[in-house]
Amino acid sequence: MAKVSIKKFLAFFIIIIGTASLLRTLVLNIDINLQDFQIYYDSVKILQSAENPYIYPGPTPSPLFLYLLYPLTYFNSTTAANIWTIASILFGIFSIFLLYRHKKMNLLKISIVFLLLALSFPFKFTTGMGQVNLLVLFLITLFLLIYKRHRFTSSALLVIAGFIKIFPLALILVAKDRKVFKFSLFLFILFLLVTYLLSSDVFIYYSKDVFIPLLTGSKGVFYYNQSLDGFFNRVELNSVIGILIRLALLITVTLIIFLKEISIEKRVSLFIVTFLIISSVTWQHHLVFLLIPFYFLYANLKSYSSIFLLALAYLLVSFNIKNPLSVSFLAPIILSHGVFGMFILLYLLLKNSVK
Repeated sequence: MAKVSIKKFLAFFIIIIGTASLLRTLVLNIDINLQDFQIYYDSVKILQSAENPYIYPGPTPSPLFLYLLYPLTYFNSTTAANIWTIASILFGIFSIFLLYRHKKMNLLKISIVFLLLALSFPFKFTTGMGQVNLLVLFLITLFLLIYKRHRFTSSALLVIAGFIKIFPLALILVAKDRKVFKFSLFLFILFLLVTYLLSSDVFIYYSKDVFIPLLTGSKGVFYYNQSLDGFFNRVELNSVIGILIRLALLITVTLIIFLKEISIEKRVSLFIVTFLIISSVTWQHHLVFLLIPFYFLYANLKSYSSIFLLALAYLLVSFNIKNPLSVSFLAPIILSHGVFGMFILLYLLLKNSVK
């Protein structure tokens, strides 16, 4: 009985620390300029004036996502940014709740998950930039929760998420359901048609001059790019060799996903980790998507050695080097800590049963 009480007290204490960290993140981002969100907001305003927002530099959300942000333009930019910050933090909390509904764990464990998300740099980074990642994370976790009971509704969530960030569209294939794929394809084409009809010039420009370069471009040695491509650029590996290695990794994991009988939780987790590794651009704020594989691994792992590796992976993907230019010793390796953490996650997912 005393042991249970100690665990409850510890969980309560951890929740307090996590809540304090969230409140600090909120306070630090209230009434300030959120760089990426400000560009979204300005882009919507430009779109409302019948101009093309994509001729200006900055983040490249899809036209449909900009239309979804229309209601926020009824407020001034500061108020809209505050609403977005609060909503983003709530999306993060709700994502944990949905994962808990999907796969139960004890109070102490879920409180630790809450704390680790609140303390992680990727969470603070995505909130501070006003990014859309936590909304997409919420949609993916909701998809996982309702997939087995409401397959068409869940696939619609992925299509919506895919118009905000590209990679959720591939999760439709990962689901390995022909009817879901056909329905999702219908919705995708429908959304494309609606976007085209709303502004054909903007749609064509985005498709040709923004979307394709976004898929093929590289952000080189920038520290915040924690993808395998970022590491290869830091060690100055031949670009062709780098592409072949990333392609081989993608093919290997894809074959595992489609040929082996593994759970939807493991398939989604494998895809998220692999995509973030092989993407030409994986900014640190994108690493919040790793909450999903982290959660399922934490819920399933039993051995102390595996839990130790999971903790190590968390540390590698969650911390930030404030002054990357000061790193000289083994700089390409140290500045690529995120991708090494993701490889540990990939190893744990391949080695262990996840459901």
